[in-house]
Amino acid sequence: MKISRYFKNRCFLFLSVIFLSMTIIGPKTAIAEPYKVAIIPFKINAEKDFTFLKDGIFDMLASRLSWGKKVIVISREEAERALDGRESPIDEGAVRDIGARLGVDFVLYGSLTIIGNSVSLDVKMGDVSGKQPVHAFFSQSQGMDEIIPKINLFATEINEKVLGRRVALKPEPKQPQPEQPDLYAHPEKLVEGGFVGDGTQDQRTGSELLFAAGDGARLLSMKFRKTRNFKHYITGMALGDVDGDGNQETVITTHRAVFVYRSKNNRFLKIAETADERYRNNIGVDVADINGNGYAEIFVSGLNSHRKGVSSMVLEWNGDHLKKIVDNSPWYYRVAEPSGRDIVLLGQRQKQRDPFRGELCEMMWAKGTYVPEKKILYLKQNNLMGLTVGDVMNDDRHMVVAYNQGDHLQVIDPPGKVEWKDNEYLGGSMLYFLLPKAGHEEMEQRQYLPMRVRIQDIDGDGKKEVIAAKNHEMAGRHLGRFRKFKTGRIMVLSWDGIGLARMWTTRKVSGHISDFSIGDFDNDGIDELVASVVVKEGAMVMTTPKSTIIVYELNTK
Repeated sequence: MKISRYFKNRCFLFLSVIFLSMTIIGPKTAIAEPYKVAIIPFKINAEKDFTFLKDGIFDMLASRLSWGKKVIVISREEAERALDGRESPIDEGAVRDIGARLGVDFVLYGSLTIIGNSVSLDVKMGDVSGKQPVHAFFSQSQGMDEIIPKINLFATEINEKVLGRRVALKPEPKQPQPEQPDLYAHPEKLVEGGFVGDGTQDQRTGSELLFAAGDGARLLSMKFRKTRNFKHYITGMALGDVDGDGNQETVITTHRAVFVYRSKNNRFLKIAETADERYRNNIGVDVADINGNGYAEIFVSGLNSHRKGVSSMVLEWNGDHLKKIVDNSPWYYRVAEPSGRDIVLLGQRQKQRDPFRGELCEMMWAKGTYVPEKKILYLKQNNLMGLTVGDVMNDDRHMVVAYNQGDHLQVIDPPGKVEWKDNEYLGGSMLYFLLPKAGHEEMEQRQYLPMRVRIQDIDGDGKKEVIAAKNHEMAGRHLGRFRKFKTGRIMVLSWDGIGLARMWTTRKVSGHISDFSIGDFDNDGIDELVASVVVKEGAMVMTTPKSTIIVYELNTK
């Protein structure tokens, strides 16, 4: 009897210790349930539009706080729905209310204030249960470059002091060095000035789109021209004889429409357009007469409305308007001009849901559509939107020049071997494909598509050059999923026996270059370098995008 009572007391003591341990450790540890964290979109206080930083900050914090099955960060969309119109910063009462409705343990919120060169970061982590005090973090620094290291530091503190996770502090990203002077600037051919205002100079009443002279140049001797602004986001542009009259037209694509313009008497006149198609996202355009009927087809590469699949189309002028001759095509299209050959149409049909993997083919017109004539090579890390074929080494060999997924330019031989890779970022596009979710709690990831690259003898010396754009990203590519460009330029590169060396560049323009072409823009018998520039993206609600066309004169006479 005494022994039985002894064991009962011991069991009671043992169970009491377990209960006490559960109380101290907490229910999450005892039953191995994950912590759930909601990140409220940060309030951005700034004179300029830094809205893009909201998504970038969310991505940085979510990636640093997520911890397998132990810490789950709910989606941004779910957190935004729980706000009910309220903006961060919010008070502690609102934190508990939002957290309770979301079923999370912690709510992270804060603000970013930018005044001139001064940047202030104010972040708080609130415990929904109220058992822990609000963990606050404040930092003030000079310049945007310090934002990412400060957020990294805060995330480390949260992991260690709130979530009980010891992590090594991630090294600060290498700070971008001040941009060097234009060592490769062309001495004669392109303007030594910048981007001209909004096209208010030299305007005439009643003109739809007129050119303005840059850098004080006289109209007859200007080295570049610029159109007035479009109230569109230009996603692509190309030159070609659309109506078969022997003159060049300019074809422009927006996300959902196609426009055809003609340069005449110093005016840029619209001659055709398509209706908006809300189920399509246009990402590029090329113009060439591939079917041989005397009218250049307009090849519009596009994605579906969800940005998860290819949905391209081909248009043709029928004497009165643009008519679709191919619709909902699963192919990306690009036109190339290899040396010693006719213009060819390239096509890529991506493998599954990977836009950087699939067969590269030459296409031909047959039975009312475009079909692969022969396979060139299998692409493993390249998308046709940033690819061309030509004699880049000037040795009568046709090579592939293409961007990889990281926007590094590559030269690839016909078997598929990378002969050369650039160490510097070039290109830089805002157009993207949505990749499948990696897991149940994961967000859909953006895979940015590459920009156009061309192989052409641009200076008339008998040798081929590579023409590419370079857009300068505000965050130095540290935000990963989100981009914001501040300036852009066109670069010309030439093979020097070892790699593609920089020959010359245009000066920087405000905004970012979305596409470019080379051809007789104004039908004067002399080719021009033509670039579309997005001045304002119009990403914010109730804001209008703004784009323009810049025409660089290549004639040195």
